[in-house]
Amino acid sequence: MTAALRKWPRYKDPDEMCSYYRVIDDLEKVIAQLNIDGSEPLAQFLVYFACAEKLAASIDGLARSIVPAQVFRRGYRLDETLIVAGCLKVGFTVASADVDHLFGKSLPSAKRLRDQFMHRPGPSHLQQIRSESPTLIPTMKTFLKGIGPAKVYARLNYP
Repeated sequence: MTAALRKWPRYKDPDEMCSYYRVIDDLEKVIAQLNIDGSEPLAQFLVYFACAEKLAASIDGLARSIVPAQVFRRGYRLDETLIVAGCLKVGFTVASADVDHLFGKSLPSAKRLRDQFMHRPGPSHLQQIRSESPTLIPTMKTFLKGIGPAKVYARLNYP
């Protein structure tokens, strides 16, 4: 047994260790195990956004047939203009306005708010997240409902 297989005992197939299926399956498990809904809005915002961003990257890679290792490497840039089409391709519908609210380049997108807070944490960025959370968190949760269809698509089309 190789060291990699010992590291990831849940996955018997070495190809599944860095696969879209594995990433999406892990996201599904994390969301199911974390009881984050009663937490501070900042914690909810950061957890849901991290999961939504990973799902979006997976969908982008699946839809454009990019190898998972390239999508999940450091420095990969998610193209938010392709997310809506990618979602349709993997089997669920998302409004382009929702994608823009999550991953767009303008404020107050979730991505911009997260980037500002993570790079320069401060009370004003925390307040911005708190004020935008009531609309952004439900949008993230709606987007994350695409985990099921994306997981099925990954299993069937991208071994």
